[in-house]
Parts: sequence; structure tokens; C-alpha cells
Amino acid sequence: SNLGGWQGILHGMIFAFLAFAGFESSAPLAEEAHNPRRTVPRAIISATVAIGIFYVFCSYAGVVGWGFNKIATYGQNSNPWGVLATKVWGPFSFIVILAILNSALANANAGVNAASRVLYAMGRIKTLPGPLAHISHRFRTPDTAIIFTMLVGVIFTLVPGFVYGTTNAFALLGTIITVLILLVYMATCLAVPFFYWREHLEIFNVVRHVILPIIPFIVLIFPIYFQFVPAPAYPLNLAGPICAAWVVLGLIIVGLLSLRAPEALARSNKVYVEG
Repeated sequence: SNLGGWQGILHGMIFAFLAFAGFESSAPLAEEAHNPRRTVPRAIISATVAIGIFYVFCSYAGVVGWGFNKIATYGQNSNPWGVLATKVWGPFSFIVILAILNSALANANAGVNAASRVLYAMGRIKTLPGPLAHISHRFRTPDTAIIFTMLVGVIFTLVPGFVYGTTNAFALLGTIITVLILLVYMATCLAVPFFYWREHLEIFNVVRHVILPIIPFIVLIFPIYFQFVPAPAYPLNLAGPICAAWVVLGLIIVGLLSLRAPEALARSNKVYVEG
């Protein structure tokens, strides 16, 4: 992006959120965890803290390694970390490349784990097709949901890459995924006061359950807004209509379920069960 000032920062912030998103991925695995009410919150908080520290360290290392006085040229390089690896490690720079590859594979694996468990849980309560709830007798894992998630991931990674090129494809997919994730975060923040008011009125607290959730809700509006204002060039301008279509599709599905299968929709508050 050629945007400057806060507008440029907020526009580029979408990729910071993309890198950070997933800290909550242990939550869908709660049914498979021992003592999930204890281990899952610890996993989420630990991941958040560890990832934050790691990113700050890597950002500092990148700025120092590249050179603060030359940092303006960082964004002009197509492979800055490869350049840094060669500069620092010399003939052993392949170690850094392997570390990046390992990180990418681990990230993909975590995404499949989380998404497949969500699909499995929704298949179990019949808000998605029932076959997604199939469990492998040998591995005791939701095999159909895992295979489906992997196929969708491979297709939606390769096809945009071939059509738009790797850089544009990554930017487009990253924007779509992150905007939708941020909308989920915002919906969660918005739901907090209503949930505690209706379900746990005895511990309802205005500061904890109204003011604290509304702050991130408002903050997240700005990076989403600046993804589309000013309008980005093609193919990144496709992100807005795709995100809007996905949200509308979700609302249509919820509407159809409320008419044709209200009992399945009612079971959505029991989408995960205690192990």
C-alpha cells in the first residue's frame, strides 16, 4: 500500500491481525482435552502472551538486522527475511527458510484442527450436513470434516495463486479471512453483555461485561473500514463483495434453519459438549 500515516497503518494492520489470529484455536479442541475448563483457558492465554512476545522480538530483530536507516527499502524487497537470513547466517541461511516452512505447515495444521472440529460440531447438531460428524473408528477423530477442510484449503490456496499470482492471492485471501475473523471477534464482544445479562445476572458487571467488550468492538471497526476506503486495486477490491456475500449467505442459512429446522438451530448453544 502507498497510504501514509494512520491510514496506512490501519490498512496494513489487517496482516498483523492475520498473523495473530488463531490464538483461540484450542477452544474447538476442548472436547478432546483433559480438564478442558482448566487447560483451554490456560492454552489461550499462554498462546496470546507467547505469540505477542515472539512477534515483538522478531520485529525488533528484523528492524535491527535490516538497518533502521534503510528500513524504507524493506517493503520494496520481495523476500526480506531471505535476505536477512543470507546476511546473518551465510551458507546456513537454509535453516531460517526451513523454520519459516515449518511455521507455515504448523499454522496450516492448526487451522485444519480448529476448522474441522467446528464443522464436526455443527454437523452433529445438524446445522451442517450430518456426514461431517462422522468419527474415524481407528483414530477417533472427525475424519470427514478433516478431509473436507484440507480439500477446501488446498483448492482455495492454489486456484487464486494460479489466477492472480502468489502475492496478490495471499493479500486477497488474507484480507478476506481476517475481515471475517474480525467480524466474529466483534460479534463475540457484542454478545458478552447480553449473555451475562440473561444467563448470569448475579455476576453481571458494567465494567467487565459492557465497557471492556465495547472498546475492542469500536477499535476493530477502523482496520476493517480502511481495507475498503479508499477502494483497493483489482483483485484486492474483490475482498469486500466476497466478505459481504459470505455474511449474507450465513444470514440466509440461519433464516432457513429457523423456518425448517428450528430444533437444530436451538441446539447451537450446545454445539460443544463436556467431555
